[in-house]
Amino acid sequence: MINPLFTCNINNKPIYIYGTGLNGCHIYFELEKMKVHVAGFIDRDDSPKIGTIFGGNRVFTAADIRKDAAIIIASSFYEEIVQRLTLAGFTDLYIDYSYFNEIKAENELLKSYKNYTFNPDTLYVLCPYGLGDTLYVCSFLKDYAKKNNQNKICVIVKPSHEFIPRSFSYINDVIADSELVNQLNIWAIETSSWELKNFLYGHFRKTHDMMFIRPETATLDGMISQYRREVMRLSERSKPAIDEFIIRDKPSDYNLTDKDIVLIPHANSFKLLEMSFWENLAEELISMGYNLYTNVKDDSELPVKSTKKITGDISSLISSVKNCKKIIALRSGLSDILAFCNIPQTVIYTDKTAFNEWDLKFISNDINVDSIYIFDDSDISIATKKIIESI
Repeated sequence: MINPLFTCNINNKPIYIYGTGLNGCHIYFELEKMKVHVAGFIDRDDSPKIGTIFGGNRVFTAADIRKDAAIIIASSFYEEIVQRLTLAGFTDLYIDYSYFNEIKAENELLKSYKNYTFNPDTLYVLCPYGLGDTLYVCSFLKDYAKKNNQNKICVIVKPSHEFIPRSFSYINDVIADSELVNQLNIWAIETSSWELKNFLYGHFRKTHDMMFIRPETATLDGMISQYRREVMRLSERSKPAIDEFIIRDKPSDYNLTDKDIVLIPHANSFKLLEMSFWENLAEELISMGYNLYTNVKDDSELPVKSTKKITGDISSLISSVKNCKKIIALRSGLSDILAFCNIPQTVIYTDKTAFNEWDLKFISNDINVDSIYIFDDSDISIATKKIIESI
């Protein structure tokens, strides 16, 4: 049965979005606004996006998905896709009846959207994606504004990311509105509006099917260098303003010391490691006399066996862990935040391509980070030894 999106109850089952183009991005934001968890995206079997990360989630083929999953079809080829999925045994299918609210822009200036009126003398910077993406863009905005003779900066983010621009003193204002982020993202991609006199698209330029637009000579080096070069259009002399990133202390129920180690085994953008790896690591560290904690987002994430649970928003987490012995984490956007705060970390990478581009060492040689990779089971014993030696 084909159902209009948002008219049926699709809770309590994994939800996937079929389509990794602009419509898929739009639906992802709509579901995020409704606090509906998306398990991943689906694309055709021969798509180059299979196995990559899109919108913070992995892209699968339909064959990888269990048959009782709810699939939201976000593609103009929905008739063909519905037929193919139905023949494959999928029954819980939904159609994206997406909408597009026009953003007003004239003479290279962003003008208005619904109740928002944009000041021509303010630089509005849209950060539509992950924590790390938002952090990198904000860290270069002082140099970007100086280069473009902009005196006032306003960053537009999802509410969960509001603390990032507010932690840089040179950013004057923040708009935290998921709907505005969603619509500006769609508008920018639809109209190729990457850089106006008062607007900057804070991510890589892309086609309507969400493929990055890059010159053939583009260098795939460290991600922070790619942001500086391709998004901000700055020279190599510009450095991320790490020293100006200051998160305000928040009251915390945890006061960790150098006898405490925090594990972060959960992440959306990297392949998870078996919980047995974390359990064995925790046992070794406990035998060395350390107290072990697991950072979890909410009750959907389980703490590692024999560890205590630590939870709260990111600002509270930073206040809690700033004096701990070390963080041992699966690579995520939170790793970037911790690195900018210079909190000691051992960061584990489970994807070789991502390791080559997202290694935190590219940010600065001065940050207190050890990078470890576990690409397959053969790496586990060596990685565990390196982690223990780094404590």
